[in-house]
Amino acid sequence: MRKSLLIILSSLMVVMMVLFGCTVETPPETPPENPPQTINFELNYEEYRLSVGQQVVLCVDDPELNVVWTSANEQIAVVEDGKVTALNEGATLIKAKVEDVEKSCRIFVSAVEMPSRIHLEAPSSLMVSKSAELNLFFDFAKVTNNVVWSSSNEQIAIIENGTITGLSEGQVEITATYTHDGQTYTATSQISIVIFTDIKFAKSSVTLASLTTVSGTANDVNTTCKPVIEVIEGQSALDASQLDIEFKSKDENVATVDQDGTIIANNIGETQIIAAYKGIKTSINVIVGAAIASKADLDKLGYATKEDPSLLAVDKYYVLTQDIDYNGAELVPIAANPSFIVTLMRYGRTDYADLNPDFVPFAATLDGMGHVIKNAYIPSTVMVSTDHQFTLGSAFIGKLTGTVKNIGFVNLRTQLVANESSKFNTSINDVEFDAITDTVTFSGLVNTNQGMLKNIYLDMKIYKKNYGKDYASGALVANAESGTIKNCIVLSEQNFEVQGYKPYTGSASDIIDFGAAIGKKGNTVISNVYAVSATLTKFVANDGSLSTLLYQDLATFFKEKKDDINNMDKLWSVKNGELTFGDEVVARSTESDSIEFAKSSVELYTPLTFRKVSNTINTSADLPELTLKLDNQIANINVSNLQLSSENTNVATIENGKLVAKGVGTVKINATYEGLSTSLTVYVRDVLASKADLDYLAYSSRGGYHPFLDTNTYYVLVNDIDYNGAELQPIGANPRLASQMEWGRTDYPNWNDTQYWFPFKGTIDGKGYVIKNAYIPSMVMVSSQNEFTMGSAFIGKLTGTLKNIGFVNLQTKLVADEQANFNTNCTRTFDKITDTQISSGLVSTNEGTIENVYLDMKIYKKSYVAYCCGALVGNASKGTIINCVVVSEKDYSKSTAPLTPGNYIDYGAVIGTNDSTTITNVFAVSSTLAKYDATGNIASDVYKNVSSLLSAKASVIAEFDGPWSLSGNQLKFGNIVIA
Repeated sequence: MRKSLLIILSSLMVVMMVLFGCTVETPPETPPENPPQTINFELNYEEYRLSVGQQVVLCVDDPELNVVWTSANEQIAVVEDGKVTALNEGATLIKAKVEDVEKSCRIFVSAVEMPSRIHLEAPSSLMVSKSAELNLFFDFAKVTNNVVWSSSNEQIAIIENGTITGLSEGQVEITATYTHDGQTYTATSQISIVIFTDIKFAKSSVTLASLTTVSGTANDVNTTCKPVIEVIEGQSALDASQLDIEFKSKDENVATVDQDGTIIANNIGETQIIAAYKGIKTSINVIVGAAIASKADLDKLGYATKEDPSLLAVDKYYVLTQDIDYNGAELVPIAANPSFIVTLMRYGRTDYADLNPDFVPFAATLDGMGHVIKNAYIPSTVMVSTDHQFTLGSAFIGKLTGTVKNIGFVNLRTQLVANESSKFNTSINDVEFDAITDTVTFSGLVNTNQGMLKNIYLDMKIYKKNYGKDYASGALVANAESGTIKNCIVLSEQNFEVQGYKPYTGSASDIIDFGAAIGKKGNTVISNVYAVSATLTKFVANDGSLSTLLYQDLATFFKEKKDDINNMDKLWSVKNGELTFGDEVVARSTESDSIEFAKSSVELYTPLTFRKVSNTINTSADLPELTLKLDNQIANINVSNLQLSSENTNVATIENGKLVAKGVGTVKINATYEGLSTSLTVYVRDVLASKADLDYLAYSSRGGYHPFLDTNTYYVLVNDIDYNGAELQPIGANPRLASQMEWGRTDYPNWNDTQYWFPFKGTIDGKGYVIKNAYIPSMVMVSSQNEFTMGSAFIGKLTGTLKNIGFVNLQTKLVADEQANFNTNCTRTFDKITDTQISSGLVSTNEGTIENVYLDMKIYKKSYVAYCCGALVGNASKGTIINCVVVSEKDYSKSTAPLTPGNYIDYGAVIGTNDSTTITNVFAVSSTLAKYDATGNIASDVYKNVSSLLSAKASVIAEFDGPWSLSGNQLKFGNIVIA
């Protein structure tokens, strides 16, 4: 019966016989050798598109093989001896099996006849001096042989082997002529060659100082600046000073701008400077902060709550215009210390009377601009009654809910005042110094932190009389309740040798009441924060989990963290054993006679991609510079006596003075000179360069290659990957699929077997590249009693790291009405299905780290169901999500029931369910979704468009790390302009 049907169809419809000789033009790359296979073959097509009634011939690259052909859905297409005939609209897999080895070709069938046998895919425009690949398709398969290319005007553009290069501005017609079976086919395309002009500021923001300091004196420092502006025309950078660029200030009350681009501060506030050239505009944010130039300015802030609490408010922004030397005077504490309860304040210092009557925290911003405050002491402010018997330590800032950044504190110390009772209003003058239990508790540069500390250098000595185990303090922060501490280095020591008391005789391990950096950690997010101390044994006083961030000496710290410090921020640098903050050398290592690399680590990429395709990107690098110090003096290295070696030549070697990657892994490169030695860590990463690489990673757990998902695996993208509408194969296990997989997709076999349930534990580092134009498939249609399709994800379960990667134009797939794709006992029609996307997201379940991810995704849903989803994460059970922007929309176009805004609560613009995930600087944009978190646990706003997000959060996004860049109102991720 089937053969008769084929004969009838063949006589009625146009037959497209493709490659009856079945020669394979470009064989796919050989897959990894593990596990070994006795049979290896490839199909001539991985996917093919047909109209109903059309045919294509599939074949393998070895005609001697005995192939068994099958169709996963014979309602869509049938196959006989490799000849595929399209029957009905839809999609199916045609499988070729030789012994135990199986390959497949996905067949897409359209209900209407395809318009033409030949099709040219070309860009509509191309920039001068740029090149682009043109794709020619015949019967919907790409062809490269037997093609003749021509350009209508070779003064405008030339084309060679299918690659067009723009030469000058103008319109050009490209023609491709293809010969097949003796017949000639022609396709043409019109392309505009353009000279593109771009103008942008080199920075996204600048900060200036007001013309008058906080205490009222004149200031002329940092009141003007001329930010660098770049103009690109074609591929050339123009001299901006020679161009007629128009400048304008959005608010001239705050700042004006000269026509040479010099910005001039007028008054405290915030504005934008707009630059325009040839109709193209760019802008830069300008903050004019209140100037702080002296001790008097800082003292005014210290006494603010007594005199003018508004000086500590959220909208205040202060900038240091120079270093401030206290010459041994005290730092008057700013804002409330929450430990100053009324019962303690009655013993407070007479010169701090009513200092913080309303306990107002410092909610403003103090920007040190790279300057330092030095040679000061932090006073103790309270001596407590006889039943407590100690003096309560104070802080520079009592309670911080705002921001302190870009500031150094050099040669600070705490005050030991328990035997200086004349400074206090106290009724316990008869209590002698020897009876006091301790003298510094709950102290630190900041007493209680709920805000942001960033780029802080602190060198402080803590004077203590005795051991007080019941109280925790830290040199940087006494009580880090929440907020963020980032890019900070603390040098702290304890001194027990005080007048009138014997030196401390206990062991260093007893000093658990004082952290080298922090007293109590709370829920603070800590990144790139280090402490150096010879007398303190803990980074956090009451928490040993961060003990690895504490170093006993500067030499060890510099050696291990030199690269990390140099990459923290432009304010920091370590070179030749010296730590520089801003323009000041703040610390020096005393170690002499040493040799070290200028970097502690180098990252290279493997010469072959994951699918063993050649890679030439970042496979080699120059050896970092070596520094030799003899008697603390820089010396020349005698190259003949210098020995370099690799501990594993299978990972990386040294060839002609360069590092050369050989294979994935980590290796030490050792340098030895006259008994001195140093080492360099080289990381060679696995490369993902194509859809095939990502597909192979996705199929690894199903194929038994579990190490590809393990913790020690690290993959990097080396270019953008365009899926052209194909699906993202899911990587790692989705833990919610266990019991439902018996109704799973036929092209995902064996995923209901527990031996294949492996989360992704490794790292995918996008390096600023994007994956675009793909859909996330639904993997499971559940039985009739449940009646829904379960959404899948790019990563089913993440316990590792996904970072520095963009996902552009993604969408979920609505497949509940496409039962042919599933092995299912469900006989429900589409109208009976309750919903089509649940528990979905880019990541289904996150227990790892998602950092610097941009996601633009449309979610197709049929109706409302009591399950939660999120565009970024379906179930954020724990882990960390930081510096992400998610643009998500919901499409109910196939819904059969009326929808109201109240239905939208089942879908979070970012997250489905959230338990104990740490979320920092993650923003959502959606016009159809009203909640950030579907369950409502997160109160963060959902912005209606990206412009609204930038208006509200530009200053926050400007601080993002990695591939983000913000110039005026333009937000970019890598090379992609988001808005």
